[in-house]
Amino acid sequence: MRDHAEKKIQQLIFDYPKVIDAKVLLDVEKDRHKAEIILHCANHIVIEADSTTANMYSSIDETIHKVARQMRKQKTK
Repeated sequence: MRDHAEKKIQQLIFDYPKVIDAKVLLDVEKDRHKAEIILHCANHIVIEADSTTANMYSSIDETIHKVARQMRKQKTK
């Protein structure tokens, strides 16, 4: 699971090279799997996203999708 999250984050960093620090928080509460990603970028930009689903892999993928959308938004500003 850690490898899956690291590979997805590396793909994001390749698209947006101004990422300074990335944190991935994974949490399980009974049947809910929560993934949260916090990216610290240049120019004091902080991008945060989280999602909760029944499967941890789908939570990570959904959160990556949300982060990528926010990164594209920041990039076009």
